[in-house]
Amino acid sequence: FPASICTAYIYVMSGKSKQDVEKKRKKNQSFSEKLFGRFSKKKSNKDLDNVNDSKSKKNGSSSSKHDKKAHHNGNTSKPDKKHAKPTKFIDVTPAEPVTLKESYSIEDVIHYRSQVIRSVNDEKRKKLVTEKLRLCSVQFDFTEIIDEQKSNNMNGKTGAAAQNGKPVKNAKKRNVDGVVLGEVKRSQSFSAAQLERRQQLNIGIDKKRQMLVEIVEFVSTQKWWDEDILKELIACVQCNLFRTLPHGNKRKSVKGDDEEEPFLDPQWLHLQLVYELCLRFLISNDIDKKVMQKYLHGSFVLNLIQLFQSEDLRERDYLKTILHRIYGRFMPLRQQIRDEIANECYRYVYGRTRGVYGIAEFLDIFSSIINGFSIPVKDEHKLFLRNVLLPLHKCDKYEMYFQQLADCCVLFVNKEQTMATMVLSGLLKFWPRLTPTKQAFYLREMLNVIGALVEHENGFSFPKYRQIILLCLNQIFECMESPHFQVADQALTLWKDTVMLYLSKCQKEVIWRRLFVIFKNIQLNHWNSGIKQLTSEVVVYYERIDGTYWKKLTEEYENAVHDSANTTTNGEASSKSTTTSPHTLVPSQYEEERAARLANRRQTREHKWKLIHESADRNKAQFAPSDATTDNQKSDDEVKEEKPPCTDNNNNDDDDDGNDNGNGNENDNEQIDATTTTTTPTNDNGNDKANDEKSTNVNENVNVNENENVNN
Repeated sequence: FPASICTAYIYVMSGKSKQDVEKKRKKNQSFSEKLFGRFSKKKSNKDLDNVNDSKSKKNGSSSSKHDKKAHHNGNTSKPDKKHAKPTKFIDVTPAEPVTLKESYSIEDVIHYRSQVIRSVNDEKRKKLVTEKLRLCSVQFDFTEIIDEQKSNNMNGKTGAAAQNGKPVKNAKKRNVDGVVLGEVKRSQSFSAAQLERRQQLNIGIDKKRQMLVEIVEFVSTQKWWDEDILKELIACVQCNLFRTLPHGNKRKSVKGDDEEEPFLDPQWLHLQLVYELCLRFLISNDIDKKVMQKYLHGSFVLNLIQLFQSEDLRERDYLKTILHRIYGRFMPLRQQIRDEIANECYRYVYGRTRGVYGIAEFLDIFSSIINGFSIPVKDEHKLFLRNVLLPLHKCDKYEMYFQQLADCCVLFVNKEQTMATMVLSGLLKFWPRLTPTKQAFYLREMLNVIGALVEHENGFSFPKYRQIILLCLNQIFECMESPHFQVADQALTLWKDTVMLYLSKCQKEVIWRRLFVIFKNIQLNHWNSGIKQLTSEVVVYYERIDGTYWKKLTEEYENAVHDSANTTTNGEASSKSTTTSPHTLVPSQYEEERAARLANRRQTREHKWKLIHESADRNKAQFAPSDATTDNQKSDDEVKEEKPPCTDNNNNDDDDDGNDNGNGNENDNEQIDATTTTTTPTNDNGNDKANDEKSTNVNENVNVNENENVNN
């Protein structure tokens, strides 16, 4: 039966109105029925309007304004059967089939008709995502466009300033033949084809950005996992990120300012979205870790770590986040990441091409890795500390990563207390002698390491670490007397810390006396008034801690000064302008230990050089050529050109030349000794006879060698 008769029968049998039945039917409808019901209603209304308009035009009749208003307001009467027949047939244009290419060009991106991923079925969505990822793999050249924008901006600024009558800042003006070169604008004339090409490139750049935004939204909001899509994602990331890194112009922002302008990569408009895409599919919960690990292992991680050499700080921040997520999610890749980070640090320390960019980010990543180390620390990580982290202290750009490096060293000490000896000995080994600013950084790091050692959860025993702590204190004492005010200021402020106060109390007789002497020398001789004031503040601090002992030291000092003043004669005048405090306050035990340490160092050095000389003599005796081999190597021409040796004492120079050309090393040494002995006059007859015998023996040997050479 027709639908109208069925509905009428339902109304009659139920006894309900038409509106109640419609409401009940709508409640029972599913979401898809509601969606497609609305779509069919809209289509049918449009088709009815088109049919009515076409028929009215053919018949020459037009509806009244009242009918049109009623029709648009939905008050139209039920259409006739003639008008309702066309609504049964709806013409739907099928979507264009997606043809995938292996590679796309810039022209394909410019002329691409974009389709929304959401509006496509699941069957066609995979092909559409693949096509867009391949289109996003196309790279654009941003340099020309950005240079043009900069020039336009500069011209606009200079023009506005000229109109307002304001002088242009940083404008270098030179007069050449009466022409001011600073006011001449650089005008670049472009043809119509070039301008059109630039407009097309801008369109392509904008389309690629829109596609990247759409893909990022798709990956982060929908279930996308498929191995083919993963391949295309990684290929897109590799094409966009793994590139030749640009270098920025090293110019200062303001005259006299040491800070340089931060470099901004011109491709960052697309790179930011690609990094965001890489981060989103790495942290996605829909992935299969084993499959993704297969694509990340090897060259992908290696190239990702090498991108840390970029000068753009924004890119390095994204790389740090991505590498940290890879290290946390994929455990089999951790060894490779640690090895590659160590290799990059090696290239920076011992190579010449690796820059400082990325070292601070590597140390940030490694500081978070150290927190997860198990106790006791493995030998592999100890070697990393000794061979990688400690040599980083001696590099030139140490101030760019000193905070991150100090954090890593302190974390190692917190994990295992015995590693403090390695860290402090490394600081003393690479201590900078000629860079005062670097010394201030070293002092700060040394205080942090000693603080971690003293305040360790396992406790602290001074006798166990006494030797290394006294060496560090000696270095701090030297820095306190430094003429550079920054180094002296940093060294003096260390003694206000509670850790240094605790160490000074552990061996009070040595450390407090040494401190007292240095404080007096600074107050008497230092050139900076600020350092003197800081010294007086530290003295007051220690007087409050133990006033009786400090008073005892002052009395000893005054007595020593009084005794030294009495011993000086009235006529003597000191040539030095500075006054020195007496060394009697320094305990003899400290001086004896220092002398013993220096003597031990001298003995080890002498023993080392003795062994080197012995090995050199053995090698010389082993590899010295014999006379027969040297004689066989000579040619007949050389023998003809040789001069015969002369036995006369007055021709010593000729003898030396002949020996150098004809005989071996042993004969040379013998004849040189002979000539020197014959030329030195002596009074003893026995010595003269011995010298004559030596000279005759040497001459006989030379004549024998000559005859052998001639025969050869």
